[in-house]
Amino acid sequence: MVTKASTQCWDNSTRGLDASTALEYVQSLRSLTNTANVSTLVALYQASENLFNLFDKVILIEDGKCAFFGRTEDAKTYFENLGFECPPRWTTPDFLTSVSDPNARRIKPGWEDRIPRTAEEFQAAYSQSNVSKTVRDDIEEFESELRDTESERETARAQITTKNYTVPFLKQVMILTHRQFLVMFGDRAALIGKWGIIVFQALIIGSLFYNLPDSRFVIR
Repeated sequence: MVTKASTQCWDNSTRGLDASTALEYVQSLRSLTNTANVSTLVALYQASENLFNLFDKVILIEDGKCAFFGRTEDAKTYFENLGFECPPRWTTPDFLTSVSDPNARRIKPGWEDRIPRTAEEFQAAYSQSNVSKTVRDDIEEFESELRDTESERETARAQITTKNYTVPFLKQVMILTHRQFLVMFGDRAALIGKWGIIVFQALIIGSLFYNLPDSRFVIR
């Protein structure tokens, strides 16, 4: 965020937060993504429906293989068309994570022998779907736009002479040093304990040389 990175990755960053705080946090990521025009990748567990709707795309990984990647509003319909059923009062994230769990998924009557069950079958079904084709077309269109603007971006990058930091290096060192002192003195019990251990070890090592004779050895 400090360096204005074009891609940001957040791994389970809502852990320990209640539902309301987690929603506010993801809303701030949504605002940052829109304002700075960046790409944000977030791995979440037990996401609510309101939180899920803040994302543009969702990816579902099963045993290292892509079971789905596409727009969030298409995910539920895609798996329902494969024969899975979303029970009442289930959120879309709960439904998506249940399709690969034999003990949690619900299957439409008559689809028991037609649904994908292994990671390979999920990947094959997705590769043949219209959702996959749409995603590939979007990727090709985006890469084409990048190629068209590549020369302009390289020229603009060559003209930039300053580093992409808003705070000078010396001031960064001073800020971090001050913060470290605050961390150290904030836990005085641990700090005193460390100093006590250092003094104790110094006395033990120093005692090895206490009252040693002042002898000299000459090698000829």
